[in-house]
Amino acid sequence: MVYSFIDLAFDVLKAATQPLTYQEIWQAGQQAGLASRLRTAGKTPWNTLGAQLYVDVRDNDSSRFVKIGKNPARFF
Repeated sequence: MVYSFIDLAFDVLKAATQPLTYQEIWQAGQQAGLASRLRTAGKTPWNTLGAQLYVDVRDNDSSRFVKIGKNPARFF
């Protein structure tokens, strides 16, 4: 199975004690070495992560994530 941005977010948020922005999720994923498992060649992978989280929460009734707030939005 291919490791995805959603998998990275889930792994980071499993260990988080508070909601995080998508940028904080990306930074924590990099520090934990999870970002290197992704197969992406994009210049702004943190924006891809954010977009996928927003879409997952908006369109998926059984999403594993909860969006909290608006500016900035945080995920848990």
